[in-house]
Amino acid sequence: MFAGIQCVQITDLRVPSLVKNGSSSYALLDCEYSLSQEESGPNSGLVVKWFFNDRSAPVYQWIPGKDPQGWDILKGRLNLGYKASSHKSTMHRALYIINPTTELSGNYKCVVSTFDDEDFMNKKMIVYGEFLASHIITSNFRVGTCTYISYYTSIRHTFIFIIFRFLWKSFLFLLDFFKHSLL
Repeated sequence: MFAGIQCVQITDLRVPSLVKNGSSSYALLDCEYSLSQEESGPNSGLVVKWFFNDRSAPVYQWIPGKDPQGWDILKGRLNLGYKASSHKSTMHRALYIINPTTELSGNYKCVVSTFDDEDFMNKKMIVYGEFLASHIITSNFRVGTCTYISYYTSIRHTFIFIIFRFLWKSFLFLLDFFKHSLL
């Protein structure tokens, strides 16, 4: 490889940031890349790998001319026949995850390498659980807890609960203040 010339370059990594558990039948994570003329040939050593969180072993690998493979947490959860493009050097670059669930929340890293060069990019995907149950107990002016059934619950629900709790405590403070000032 010549100094300053990049043979492999990831141009776009599309990963859905939020996926509701059970809301869709698939999640598509696509790693678009460009190759130099020399690197798109059959003897370039092109390999596309996907990693999950900080694991050292890939959860997906595709080498042109061979079938794509899914391992570890994605084994049996991918549509390995999905083609992101019709070009022989990019067709199996994407992850087509069937029925994504909460344990698939995390960082996804796409690595595209050849014999001469390598590029990578990361993005996070959160698969959040249903807001199944919530109870606010208001006896004796106390706020109870918000109960979530799923471990990876929507961050949005957590912030809403924190804001509600803050507003409730502010309301109780003002109520107490006016109660004592009127006496």
